[in-house]
This record gives sequence, C-alpha cells and structure tokens, in this order.
Amino acid sequence: MNKKKDDISDIKSYYDELSDIGRFNRQQLEHVITTKLLSIYLNDRKDILELGSGSGVYTTSLARAGHKMTAVELSSSLTKIAKEEAQKENLQDKIDFKCLDVRDFFKSHDKTYDAILDMGPLYHLTEKEDRIGLMLKKKKVLKEDGLMISCFLTRIGLVSYMMNKSPSWIDNIEDVISILEKGVNKEHPRNGSFRGHFSHLDDIFELHEKAGLEILNIHSQDPGIGGRDEIFNEMNNEQKDKWSNLLIQISTDSMAWGSGRSLMVISKKAKAP
Repeated sequence: MNKKKDDISDIKSYYDELSDIGRFNRQQLEHVITTKLLSIYLNDRKDILELGSGSGVYTTSLARAGHKMTAVELSSSLTKIAKEEAQKENLQDKIDFKCLDVRDFFKSHDKTYDAILDMGPLYHLTEKEDRIGLMLKKKKVLKEDGLMISCFLTRIGLVSYMMNKSPSWIDNIEDVISILEKGVNKEHPRNGSFRGHFSHLDDIFELHEKAGLEILNIHSQDPGIGGRDEIFNEMNNEQKDKWSNLLIQISTDSMAWGSGRSLMVISKKAKAP
C-alpha cells in the first residue's frame, strides 16, 4: 500500500506570502559564493533542470549566460515574479517555467539534462522517504555524464543562526533537541512559518549512496559566517570579491562544512561495480 504523500501546503503558503523575498540581499555571502560556484560547475552544461527556482534569481542569471533552463517552483507567487523578470530581460524563450510540487514534476517526464540543481526541495521534504525518492527521480533524468548539485541546510549552522537572530529559541528545548538529533521537529506547527529538514553529514552521505550517486565535492555556501551576515554585507565590492574568493577556496575543507547554514553537494552517477 502506498504511503500518503506528505502535505507541504504550508510550505507553499510560506513562499506564496513572499516570505523569502529579499533573502539574497540579507544573505549576500551565500548568494555571491553560490553564483560563483554555479558558473564554475555549469560552464559547459547547457540544458539545466532547476528545482526550487524561487523568484528566478539563479534562473535568469544562468539563462543570461546561455543555458537552457527548466525551472520548477512550488509557489505561484514566486513563479509569477520569475516570469516577469525573465520577460524584462527578454529571456522567456530560454526558460521553461513549471509551477508545481517537484514530486509531481517527474510523473510524465522523460527529458534528460546536462545538470540538475536542487536549490531547496531537499530541505523542505521532511520525510526521509521523500528525499530519497526525489534523489532517485533526479538521477533518472540526469544524463550519464551529467552533474547534480543539491543544497542542504545544516544543523550546526541553524544553531549559530538562531543564537544570533533568535536567542529565545533555546527556551524551546524540545525543538532544539529534536533538530539536533533528527534534523526536524515533527511537532512544528504547519501554520505557514518556515519548516524544513536540517542535515547532518551522515544524512547527506547516506542519501547519495542510496540514490547511486558519487559525491565529487561539498562546499559550504557561507563558511564561517553563521548568522552574522551584516559583516559581509557592509564590505565594499572589492572586499566582497576578495573574501568570497578566499572562502570558496576553503569551502571544501571539512572543517568549514558545519560553519555555515547551507551546503552545496556536487555529485554524478556512480559507476557500476
């Protein structure tokens, strides 16, 4: 008997209310590092599937660079913004927008891609079976020499962020313990507030192994900054460029993986034994 699909309508509501708009301005280091990493890894990969494309910040940037994009986003509000931005830049012919749950995208889809970006769905699917299922579905539409880029939120990064931004979180000790032990609070109210899964490295390794994917690299997307974005945000552009280049160099060091809020994992199909 098939298990009933987990209801993520509250997550849709969170993004439909444009709760995430302005995040890249507030968290500039993550945005700068992610943009630079995508340009490195996707240089010659022209047909790209982006899951969790949001308001199209990376979508339009990649389309502008000459890539053909298929952008899948749960939120109709964010999809509308992304389409409007694409039209402003006359990029609509390079982007195929799909507004739906990523779990439904693959039901009747047989096109394959040079690269697949998962920019959020993996950390909003709180059920382990959903995350494994999504990885397997992505692998099916990835070309044999294709590249998969998946983003994860980290547990230690969350602790750093909450200490800086919401110190009273520590008073809800049940939530703290649940996140640190399981990566998710099963009692989180589905009321349109942010709800997600926060990964441990063991989760990430197991997920890729079960999906038959070989991890090539892991980058911290905001190493060393935790919740202190204002430090980077207040720098001049020359300093931002120099610091982001340095941090990219150390972003693959395992000592840096827990120092930021999010990880970008680069993988490919594992070779058959």
